[in-house]
This record gives sequence, C-alpha cells and structure tokens, in this order.
Amino acid sequence: MATAEVAESTQPFAERLGLWLDWTDAIALSAVVQGEAASRPQQAARTTTTVSVRSVADQLARVRLDLTRALTTDASRSTGRAGTAASRTPTTVVDDGDANDFAPHRRRYQAHQRAMETKIKPLRAEARAALAGQSPSGGQLAAFDAVLEEALAAREQHLLSTVPRWLEQHFARLRAAHASTEGGDERPAGSGTSTPPAAWLAAYRRDMHEVLLAELDVRLQPVEGLLEALLEATGNEVTEGP
Repeated sequence: MATAEVAESTQPFAERLGLWLDWTDAIALSAVVQGEAASRPQQAARTTTTVSVRSVADQLARVRLDLTRALTTDASRSTGRAGTAASRTPTTVVDDGDANDFAPHRRRYQAHQRAMETKIKPLRAEARAALAGQSPSGGQLAAFDAVLEEALAAREQHLLSTVPRWLEQHFARLRAAHASTEGGDERPAGSGTSTPPAAWLAAYRRDMHEVLLAELDVRLQPVEGLLEALLEATGNEVTEGP
C-alpha cells in the first residue's frame, strides 16, 4: 500500500528502542534490572496473584478468536460476502455510507482499535501476574514488562493512531485510479437499488482487513512473549487453542 519504499534501519534494536525512552524511563528500567522494582507496593501486589499457565493460554486464545471473528465479520458484511461459522460475532459499525467518503471506514478501524485495547491490556496484566508468581526472575521480567509497557504506551498509541491516515491515502489512490479508468462509481446515477461495491472498494476493504489482522498480531506479541516465558519457567507445553 505504500507509495515509497522505506529503507530498513541499520541501527541495532537496542539503540532504536532507546530513542523511544526518556531518562525517567531509563531509570525505571534500570531499577527493574537491578531488582529494586520488586519492592514497590504495586508490583508486590501483582506477585501475590496466582494465575495458571493454562488460564493465560486459554485467555489468549479466546481474545485472539473473539477479535479475529469481529474483524472477519465486519469485513464480510462490508463486502456482502457470507461469513463462516467462525465469524458470526455482531459488530457495532457496519454501514459504510457514501462509498466515496472515508469517514465511515475510519470510524470502523478506530472502533476495532478500541476493542483490541480493551481486551488485550488486561490480558497482558494477567500474563504478568502469572509470570511474577513463578519465581524471583519471573517477577523481575514481569516488572520489566510493566515498566516497558508504561514507557512505550504513548509512543505506541501515537503510531497506531496514524494507521487510519495511511489507509485514507490508500483509499483515495484506489478511488482515483478507478475513476480514471472506469469513469467513476459503478452504480447508475439516481439508482435506488443496492449494487455490489466497485472492485476498487472491495479491494480496499480487503486491504483494511489485512492491516487490522496485522495490528492484532503486533498488539498480542507482548502477551505471547510473556506466555512463552511462563511456559519456559514452568516447564509446560500448552498449545494455544479455544
């Protein structure tokens, strides 16, 4: 979807991450590494919570399934395709309105982003609680993740909020390309009947669906990392599934 190629950064990951952190974040992370954060009251409260590995794995699978169903159902309703048995979860935003107006698509994307935030944030805290209850090293890793989440939250929120703007540019390019080659909207002027969406609009909706799935994967990565650490700490093997 990009109009220009972006060169891959040559900076090491640690250096790039450092650009996202200020000095107060660095102090907090250093305290965790040195084991000082474990004495903080809020962290001590987390370490007393007992959560099983199976519970975390089940919750992760359930959240992924619920959010994926919502995305797929939304995409199916927008394109007029029938959803599968695994994608019949109702959604709150289904009307595109004017096919030439991006606003409904922006509202839909932002609604899904809010749903991800609402479901994934407590799941990540639950995974931390489970890891913190395993061992001192698990507690240290859980504390590190808590501090890192807080430090990066604003930057992450800002970056993810720009995704709809990139999609709007993609929407405009597809619409302009269609108008220049096909003479505009495929619906007859003044027609009151519903017709299938133009190919360009269907293509945009598919692209938006893929971007949403990619964002879901990105948002779930920290939870998956915590679960992996939890499995390693307990010596268990839990296959993610509903």
